[in-house]
Amino acid sequence: MTDMAGKGQGRLIAILLVAAQALLPSPAVFAAEPVYFDDSRPDVMIVGSPSYYEVGLRKSNGSIAYIKDRKAGGTVSLGSEAESLWKVEVLGGSIPEAWASEYGGGGPAGDFRYTWSAARGELTMSYTARPGVPHGVSAEVVLRASAEAYFDLRMTVRNGGSGMVTGVSFPHQLAFLESEIEEALIPGPPGLILRSGWFKAHRSWGAGAGAPFTDYLGVRTTGGGSLALYSLRTPRDFWPVKLGIAHRIEESGRHTAQLQHTFPVVVRRGDAWITPTVRVRVSQSFLETVLAARRDSDLDALPSVRQKLGDRFDAVSRAPLFHLQSDFVDRRFGEWPQLLAEIPAPALLMIAFYWPAGIHGHHPDVLPPDPAQGTLDELRAAVGAAKARGFLVMPMILPSWWHEDSPTMKSLPPPLTARDIAVIDERGEPARSPWVIGGKEDWGYNVSPYHPYVRQRLDRLFAQLEDVFQPDMVYEDVVGAERLGPDLNPSAPRAGFSAGWYDHVRERRDLRMVNEWGSDMLAESAAGFLGSMQVSWENMDRDYGAGNWRVYPVAPLLVGDKVLFYQYWASAAVGKAYLGWDLALGSMLNYALMAKHKIGPCGNEPGGWGCAPLEPMDGPWPNAIFEFQSRVASRYAGTKMTAYEDLADGVTRSVFERVSVIRNWSTQRAYAAGGHTLPPEGVLVTSASGDLTAGILTGFNGVPLSAGDHYLIAERTADAIEIRQPIGPDTDLVLRPLSDWRDLAAIRVTGYDAGGAAIAEAPATATEAGIAFAYRARLGGKDVAYYRAEPGSRAPAPAAPSVTAERPATPADAGAGDPISAALGVASLAALLLGMAILVAYRRSRRSG
Repeated sequence: MTDMAGKGQGRLIAILLVAAQALLPSPAVFAAEPVYFDDSRPDVMIVGSPSYYEVGLRKSNGSIAYIKDRKAGGTVSLGSEAESLWKVEVLGGSIPEAWASEYGGGGPAGDFRYTWSAARGELTMSYTARPGVPHGVSAEVVLRASAEAYFDLRMTVRNGGSGMVTGVSFPHQLAFLESEIEEALIPGPPGLILRSGWFKAHRSWGAGAGAPFTDYLGVRTTGGGSLALYSLRTPRDFWPVKLGIAHRIEESGRHTAQLQHTFPVVVRRGDAWITPTVRVRVSQSFLETVLAARRDSDLDALPSVRQKLGDRFDAVSRAPLFHLQSDFVDRRFGEWPQLLAEIPAPALLMIAFYWPAGIHGHHPDVLPPDPAQGTLDELRAAVGAAKARGFLVMPMILPSWWHEDSPTMKSLPPPLTARDIAVIDERGEPARSPWVIGGKEDWGYNVSPYHPYVRQRLDRLFAQLEDVFQPDMVYEDVVGAERLGPDLNPSAPRAGFSAGWYDHVRERRDLRMVNEWGSDMLAESAAGFLGSMQVSWENMDRDYGAGNWRVYPVAPLLVGDKVLFYQYWASAAVGKAYLGWDLALGSMLNYALMAKHKIGPCGNEPGGWGCAPLEPMDGPWPNAIFEFQSRVASRYAGTKMTAYEDLADGVTRSVFERVSVIRNWSTQRAYAAGGHTLPPEGVLVTSASGDLTAGILTGFNGVPLSAGDHYLIAERTADAIEIRQPIGPDTDLVLRPLSDWRDLAAIRVTGYDAGGAAIAEAPATATEAGIAFAYRARLGGKDVAYYRAEPGSRAPAPAAPSVTAERPATPADAGAGDPISAALGVASLAALLLGMAILVAYRRSRRSG
């Protein structure tokens, strides 16, 4: 395009934009339509948004009669179970529950009234207990309608009875026809979609003893309707929740699935409690609602993991987690230096079970260490040797559970007792619980993190860790995994539930804590979560039924840039199923250091102590995991996951800020993408800049590879291409040349050893597809770590084709440097503006008419 033509096009665009500005109406013309309230029907009042949802509520007691998805055009929820908008659990009273359905219409509990405020878009519903009602519960519910795709619910509970309110189910069990549920999304780590087969089997689900990662439940129906609910919360202002999906058979015989959403509370007689605001989103996809939950809870504002780790971030993000314990590797502390010389560095060493008194240990008394493994000086020397080799160190502790036979518990300073320092539950009892691992059961007390003696003892513990380990990070087992419950210890600052261990992590965030399982609320302070990405599909098949579930990355979408995710400490990313799972979900990579004679036999029980997915440390896997962590997983570490989409049946794409990951979840079918072939359970990682292509492949750059799976990592710099195959058979490869390589015949391909020393040049051939050569694991009698392709000389010639990361075309791509395409673009803009002008004129004529 000539300069004159370009200037003319620019003037035309400027004229069109000025005209558009004059024609466009004020923002009010395009403002969202107002919410509406219809009180004309005899039994049901209606609140809604014209574009998104309609909620019918019974005039008799305020229960939800139905929720419609206006986009999909049908009913998405059947409303409240037992015609009750809420249910309150009461401990110690003569009546254990109070139901909203018992109010109004002459009900036994009290009166019901409602008022609508058009100015605020709020429906206020009041439930007033009659004098003498044993539970004495009164309540007020406010439904705030939004013109967008959601409405909010908030409830105030007043306890006027003799008992203690211990739970508030709100909104109480929204019901769905099981036969009409296509999928449901639950926050079981890392997030799971339950398919229609699960509902047809009439199953129920509950979050169990552990805490859910977040407060979220979502449903998509066969008619295209969708609903999700979650509470609005921040790390400094949140409340725990119990989640579930309950199967029910109604009197009519129809089977329903009901969303359980209960706040555990402690509301004493004469007190009141206000629930968090519960947001109900209608007519949006799972991805839209999960990302909305991130925004609504202001998770964007949390410090990033890069900020938390500071100058350690680059080293930590490139380091795989290697789990190290003496009985796994069958070596004492004094033998660790020889062991560590045999594995790749730098890695993050999670040092576990070094304490005395067996696997459970006498927590909090973890030091001095187990004398069977060595002395304190030997442990200190082993840690020093590891650091000298470049390893990062992360000791494991269990600060919240103290063994009842530990020296600390046996010698509490008078007059303290176990009850004084323990968490006190709602029944007034100290929290005493077992810890069971490997078939061994030990008992201890869950201590209150607020008690002065507990804080003092933990200060001593962390001082010991600093002396022996100088830790780069600290792993706290259990903290983050247990469900938050009430702590009525007198030292606790507030009744209801204890966020004390969250406060503990916040206060000690300079130690760069990694916590078990974790949650979106703990992501404010923790640097990492261990277990949130659990890869245990055998157990999931057992719990949900084979084919009834699929993974969905709720946790990474919420806080993937705020923490680093790791698998459980005894897990390993060995095998394509495990490695592909981790890469698709944005997890860092783990390996459990394990002597060959310590593995198995496991029979038919996968996972667990000494069982698959473990591989001996003298095999190829430690190096493969090291390479994939340092060169691939580190690319998405500390970045947002912005999208997760289905490309085909059983094929997904995870989109991060700098890379995208295509995962073939099928165990039967291959999948082709961008000139590469993913075998069953294969994976492909590409960078947005085009400098990385990696994965588990059977075809590369349009050329089939030799039989078997190939674990490849290809990196492109300004003047060279390096390719690694840590696992896989020898194969012929083709490299697509860099854009400025002129004479492909002058390209050299050289093999290098692990130290970066050149071994020998490999024969290479220039072809139409690129640079072809044979990748051999050994060259010149030596092991090859990688091959490097680079020009021997450069001569002017037509530019060879280059490879870039797969990405969708954008408007900026169309017509770049092409006069015809540019003219078509201007014409399209003009047509768009003309259409907008016609629309405005039409609307104005409608208003004037």
